[in-house]
This record gives sequence, structure tokens and C-alpha cells, in this order.
Amino acid sequence: MTLLYMDGFAHGQAGRYIAGAPTLNYAQTASPRTSSGYYATFSTGGDLKRAVTASAETFTGLGVKPTGAASLISFWGDAGATQHVTIAVNGSGLLEARRGSSAGTLLATGTTVIAANAWRYIEARVTVADSGGIVQVRINGATTPDIDFTGDTKNAGTNTTVDAVSTSNAASSVADWYILNALGAVKNTWLGDVAVRTLTPSGDGTSSQLVGSDGNSVNNYQQADEIPPSSADYNGSSTVGQKDTYIVPDLPAAVTTVHGVHVAALMAKSDAGAASAKVVTRVAGTDYAPDTTTLSTTYTETIKLWETSPATSTAWSVAEVNGMEIGMEVA
Repeated sequence: MTLLYMDGFAHGQAGRYIAGAPTLNYAQTASPRTSSGYYATFSTGGDLKRAVTASAETFTGLGVKPTGAASLISFWGDAGATQHVTIAVNGSGLLEARRGSSAGTLLATGTTVIAANAWRYIEARVTVADSGGIVQVRINGATTPDIDFTGDTKNAGTNTTVDAVSTSNAASSVADWYILNALGAVKNTWLGDVAVRTLTPSGDGTSSQLVGSDGNSVNNYQQADEIPPSSADYNGSSTVGQKDTYIVPDLPAAVTTVHGVHVAALMAKSDAGAASAKVVTRVAGTDYAPDTTTLSTTYTETIKLWETSPATSTAWSVAEVNGMEIGMEVA
């Protein structure tokens, strides 16, 4: 798999990020980057840093709405300890690539003005090396880079891989984040200007075996459709093999390409003793639940990222996503 992460910023789950993450106001809708999209704004400072599989070549794309000069995206190594490359906006509104932090050694400056308080989609490619390292930056899906640097991109530390990517509160608002590497046969390079669409349950699906917090197994989807999610509503069972699946709304009509599907569930156990569960993805009449999660009494998020359709092992079709069901199974 080369698609490592995606985030539509509707979930409100700080646990997705390295400890010490800032506080975000998730699921904002007042001034979205794309029609009907969500975004988040920072309410406290710091780096929103996502750990990923260590890779020699890493790509990321992120919708950003800076208020002015700002650090936008940083690439880290050595278990997220070494900040190798930062993409920032300078006081003239131009993109900069710097080795280290936004105050580090200037590597290159772009030519396109990034207007304050306006959405831009920034994509970056980074390899880390003392010589021959690469930093390329594209804007709004362009195929010509605004920054194209080759040279010393290794700031310090030991490893020459990227294992975390971050954005900071200086970006003000963020949306539609993806991270991938170049290891696999698909999704191993620039995706272009993309959107992460959040689809929450909109109806009961094929299985309705769990019991909701309302005391029945009718309209269970209503216990799992909040944005951001609420722990006050839930569905559960103590019987191994019982599950719920829920239908989701169709993708917007303009969508023609699906790069991946990320199914997420908040799950917990209600008492002492071992318990586990699975995230279920139902495609073309078959349930797929390959991974088991050990539960604690605290709600934790489990994510299953499908880069390709589990039904065909090829790229997702829009029809597959529109007909998909998602849910949970007692394991």
C-alpha cells in the first residue's frame, strides 16, 4: 500500500495524531474549500503531526488557508523527532522550502503569490539526503512545480526517511489531507487537487444485530451518524459474530475518481475481561473485516484504509462506494 493517510477533518479524534497535538475546531462548514466539504480551524497552537510508515520518498497534499506568513507543511524523521523540511509562506506571500523549521536554511523560493485568507491546495514531494535530496511543491493541482529543489535536505538526526508529516496552527484552516509514499504500484505519486469526502451512516444496511443505546436494533444508524461523533450514542453486543452495517450517502455527482476509502469506527468495551471487534466494509454483497482490534473501556478509533476495492483488488469505482455499507462486528 502506498496511500498512507487521508483526513477530511470532520472526526474530532486527536488520537490520530502524535501526542501533544493542538486543539482543532473540527467539522467547520462556513467557508469550505470545496462544495459541501469540511475543514478544521486551530484553536490552540502547535504542530498537528501524523506518524506514517517510514519512506524514502513521501508525497502529501493539504488544503490550507493561511492568514499571512505561515509554516504550512513539515516533513520529519527519526520517529518524528527531526524536522527535515518545511514548506512555508513568507512575508511576500511566496512559498519557501527550508531545511529544518520555517526559520531554517532557505533552500528555494516559489514565484506564485499565496493570497492571505484564501484556500490553496499545496502538494509537496520530499526525499531526505545530505546531497541529492528533493523538494518539489505544486499548487492547486498544477503539474509544473512552484518549487523544484535538489540538494541537501537532511537537517540532522540519523535516518534519511520521512516518518511523520505535520501542519501547524499558522495555516489557520486546513482541509483534504493525504499522505502517500512511492513504494507501491498505485497511488505512488502526485494525486493532484483532491477532496476527502466524509460519508456518515444514513440508513440501516444488511445487518442490524447490535443493540443501540436507545434499547433496540431499529434505526441503529442513528446512533452512529453524528459529525463529530458522540459517545452518548452507541450500538453494541456481547455476542461474537454479531454486527451492524450501515448504508452511506452517494458521493457528489461530480466525483469520477476514488483514490481510496478510509473506514473509521470508535469502539470500546463496557466491562472487565477481554473483548475485541472489527471494522466491516461491505462491497458488492460481501463483508470484509480482515483486522481485529483489542478493545479497552475508553473509546478509541480504528481505521481501515482500502487503497483498492476489497471486492476486485483494483481501483474503487464510484458505484462501489455509493453501494458500500460500513459497520462493526463483535470479534
